[in-house]
Amino acid sequence: MPMWVLSSLFLLLAVDNRPVWLVIAGSHASVRPAIQAKQKLQLSWPEAAIVASEDCDGLRRGLYLAVAAKLWERGAAQEALSKVKSSVPDAYLRECRPKPASRILLGVPVVESSIDKVPANVVNWTDDDRISKVTVLPGAGYLWIRRRYEPVREDPREGRRTAVLFFAETPEHRVQLDADCTDPQFSQKGVRVALSCARETAADTLLHETKVYDTKSGNELLTVRRCRQPELRSAVELSCRAEEIGADGQLLLRVKTLAIPAAMR
Repeated sequence: MPMWVLSSLFLLLAVDNRPVWLVIAGSHASVRPAIQAKQKLQLSWPEAAIVASEDCDGLRRGLYLAVAAKLWERGAAQEALSKVKSSVPDAYLRECRPKPASRILLGVPVVESSIDKVPANVVNWTDDDRISKVTVLPGAGYLWIRRRYEPVREDPREGRRTAVLFFAETPEHRVQLDADCTDPQFSQKGVRVALSCARETAADTLLHETKVYDTKSGNELLTVRRCRQPELRSAVELSCRAEEIGADGQLLLRVKTLAIPAAMR
């Protein structure tokens, strides 16, 4: 079933406070073994996925669940569990009441399918590099921090990529703000979002670029090089901290304020 259909169904069910029944084939304290368990499940259960326990009320936090099926009727879930037990004897059933703005509610995968292809011998990958997240913006809408893997030879980042997307209600109407954003920092005011991404390094220091976007169109309104920690003071004024490397090699920051064009370029 397409992701946007699933997200719409989850949102409708959440209004009725109906639970999702999870057919769980394994629970893990870190995400990598959960990915391996999910891959085995997908041989028989193509819709198998990873669910973060923190997205559900009533489940112990800090676990990544390899789930063969997510179903809305307990009877159907019991039938699925009986089938899963033929290959995973200790599989079990749990009720999940999706938390507001959680990934399971919105239909956003905890782990993108490309992450399954990360080589086993990578050195610097962490759980955070594998996990996608959703942040509720203080005004309206969501930012989707979408982490993925790109197999690039001799890549200093070992294929790590992070896209930043905005959506107002459901992820099928997402707008991509940046395809590859390291160390994302953001601010929002109305329909405008300021996003800071690391673009350069000086010694061991990340240097950032800040852009302001119109979230309705995804159009870029303003770009500021070497500036971090954006703050939209209004729809027409951006503040960020300009970055400079001093003679001693240390990072110097100073507040910088800029006008945002009233019309899109």
